Amino acid sequence: MLRRIVVSILLLTVLANASTISGSACTIFTWSNDEMILVGNNEDWQHNNFSIVFYPEDSFGYGHVAFVGTGNYLDIRAGMNTIGVFIDATSVRPSNVSIDPEKSFLHRNFFKYILRTCESVNETIELFQQYNIAETWDWQVLIADSFGDSVVIVAGPDETVWFVRGAESYQLITNGNIAYPELGESDSSALRYYLANQALYEMGNNITVSNARDALNAAHSDYTAFSSVYDLIQRDIYVYFNHDYSRVIQFNLDEELTKGAHEFEIRSLFEDIPTTNSPTEVTTSSSTTNGYLDAISILTIGASISLVVCVTGMVIFSLQRKKSL
Repeated sequence: MLRRIVVSILLLTVLANASTISGSACTIFTWSNDEMILVGNNEDWQHNNFSIVFYPEDSFGYGHVAFVGTGNYLDIRAGMNTIGVFIDATSVRPSNVSIDPEKSFLHRNFFKYILRTCESVNETIELFQQYNIAETWDWQVLIADSFGDSVVIVAGPDETVWFVRGAESYQLITNGNIAYPELGESDSSALRYYLANQALYEMGNNITVSNARDALNAAHSDYTAFSSVYDLIQRDIYVYFNHDYSRVIQFNLDEELTKGAHEFEIRSLFEDIPTTNSPTEVTTSSSTTNGYLDAISILTIGASISLVVCVTGMVIFSLQRKKSL
């Protein structure tokens, strides 16, 4: 009996750590000045089976590119349309939003709907104001456009939808609810925010694709399945795979759409490209970053092991006391 209890506690702890260290832990930012508007994202997941799909304009709306789970076209991770509207989301701790009985629900994939129909951040805000989306939100959405506007749409502390507009040259989110920080976030989320924010702040107005890549490199983890940099004006997409920033595939959305609907499995794009493990002009040490992230993981595991030891000791003491009585 005692052995079963101890084994159960250990198993639960291992599973808990597996879910906190891996999982959906993404980093997204928009970064702009008068000449360039970039978006960067790290998509962190337990696997790297993702595809990039190009959808030409049709009767449903604008042409666009979407990153999806391979074989699952509704599992949209991020995307951009031909007008230069970008959308992506990060997971956050769940909170409720009051349902307005006067509004209907948007019964469709709103990522896809926005990419097909919206021309600006303002239009996406109007869409969210027009419909009920969900009663429980465990995500926050970052939307940017080719006019330089951006907004994070998220559940606020008062059970309403908040629209947090970008006010600086960049807007950044990881996995902490920016409108409701009291919900808390993981240590790795806070660290990724700090590292990406530090990189973007130090680069200032020097907005280039390589600098955006370096900011993503600074905040990546071992679970970063793929990364992308989007140029919302030129509609270029730069794709990196499996947190290797020395290899890149570049697409132009307009050019790809002239080929009709088509897709690529991201993994297959990089099979014949050699790695150097040292991106050109990297300004942030990825080894230092990984050291920080590894330290967080070690501290998390260490704290959990300490908790297991304490709980196990209490269980053993309690059982032995009952036996002596």
